[in-house]
Amino acid sequence: MTLQEIKAELEGYKLEDMDIETLMVTSRQANNYCINLHRSAREMKDYDISGMPFGGGFVCDQVNDARRNLCSLIEAQAQLYSDFCKRLDAEMARRQTIQ
Repeated sequence: MTLQEIKAELEGYKLEDMDIETLMVTSRQANNYCINLHRSAREMKDYDISGMPFGGGFVCDQVNDARRNLCSLIEAQAQLYSDFCKRLDAEMARRQTIQ
């Protein structure tokens, strides 16, 4: 699945059709996924690929570029879920003002 496909799927959710319980569960799940994605990107950035103590080894430029690209894509996916969480929060807030 591409980032665009994930974005389309998340944008396709009809939040106004969900009951409040489903909104809350979905929000928790999406928030947890976002946290895990951010953590994974951070861990990948900080990981010493060389495997040498104190970073003494060498890693080719292609590997470093691939790691940066991977981190960027993970962060982009996390942003999709962060935006989805904002939509969920806005819908829940809207419903609270109605009551």
